[in-house]
Amino acid sequence: MPYTAQQWEYRNFSYRIWMPGETWSSLGDPRRDASVLASDYFWRQAETRIRAALRAYMLDGWELEEALGPQCIRLRRTVKIDWKVNGADVLLWFMTLGIALLVQLLLNMPRFFITYEPVECRLRLRREQVQPVKVTA
Repeated sequence: MPYTAQQWEYRNFSYRIWMPGETWSSLGDPRRDASVLASDYFWRQAETRIRAALRAYMLDGWELEEALGPQCIRLRRTVKIDWKVNGADVLLWFMTLGIALLVQLLLNMPRFFITYEPVECRLRLRREQVQPVKVTA
């Protein structure tokens, strides 16, 4: 019997059903990337839902071409700048006898709120193509 190379067909799996309000926020430096932490959080929240959606493909003969995990989640990042004075600022100024107020005025430092939202969990699937068998008598 002659050897034939294995032929694959490919398909992209995409999971986009996220819970309302499913976001990850932090207060920090907008130049730093916290997407790894956010992806890990979303993976812990949605892993069972993603695996359940993927199960139908697996039963149909599809297999994962890449590792399934938090690295498959694509995110949307937004940065919000907050210049407002709140109660924590006033308390800090009082506790530092006004030194924190001077530092804040001199450095003109706003607060940055970085928010991540999941867009999709995407990965590539493959399965062996079914080749018709030629029967000769």
